[in-house]
Order: sequence, then C-alpha cells, then structure tokens
Amino acid sequence: MLDPRRYKPADFDDHGNLRVHWLMVVVMLFGCRHFLVLLLGGFSTYMGSRGGSPEAEFASLYSAPVYLLASVPALAVLVSTMRRSAMAGRWIRWTWGQGRWLLLLGVALDLSLFIGDWSLGRLEPTSVHIAVAIIDVYIGLYLLCSSRARDTFGALPDER
Repeated sequence: MLDPRRYKPADFDDHGNLRVHWLMVVVMLFGCRHFLVLLLGGFSTYMGSRGGSPEAEFASLYSAPVYLLASVPALAVLVSTMRRSAMAGRWIRWTWGQGRWLLLLGVALDLSLFIGDWSLGRLEPTSVHIAVAIIDVYIGLYLLCSSRARDTFGALPDER
C-alpha cells in the first residue's frame, strides 16, 4: 500500500494517484529505443539520406527484428502510461500493474541479445554498445531497488 507521507502533494494527480516521474518516462523511452531508431532511420531515408554511413550501420543493428522484441515490453508500458485512467480496460490495468517487471524483461532481453551477438561474433562492440549495456544494467538496478518505481506501478486509478 502506498504511504502518502513519503511523497509531496505535487507528486499526486487530481485523482490522488502517484504521478509518473520524469525519470520513469526516460526509462520507458530508452527501452523503446529500437523502435525509435527504426523510426528515425526511416525518416532520414525518407528525407534522402541513403546508405553507406556509419550511422546507417548502427541503425541497422539496433533495428534488427530480434532487437525490436526487446523494445516491445517498454512500448506496452509506455502505451499504458498514456492510457492510465479510471476508465482503462483490463489490458491497460494489467500492463500498468506489471510495468516494472515488463521493463525489467525488456532490459534482460536487450542485454541477452547483446551478449549473445557478441559471443557469437556477430557484433564487435564499440564504446557506444558498452555504454548502452551499462545504462541497461543501471536501469535494471533502478527498477529493482527504487521504491518510487515500485509505488508508481503499484498505484492504479480506481475503477469506476
């Protein structure tokens, strides 16, 4: 149960629910990065930037279909964040209630795919890859240890 004394009044919305902290939004967007890279890559292709650049190689790595699977849990949580209300359906309520674990699943999938590609020789890690893996580990620890993350996903608007 959420203890309202742990948070400031500004941390709650008009219905008394704990607001989604900006850091949690950043975590969700980072988890959706494979879709975002694919979207930005498609946009840059549309604008006339075609092939051959190192950025295109980076985008192709992070938009491979198998890597997109790692972004699906974060995308589902992001959608449920935008639709979180008292009128939300069962799927949104379930996704929101399991949001912390879904985000952790996405982190675990991403790290597993990275380590798998590295160990099979399909990927020669760069400093960017290592930095992303370190950020993934940090996000995983944050989701596991943060009482704010636990309380945020534990608080659902009352059903009407």
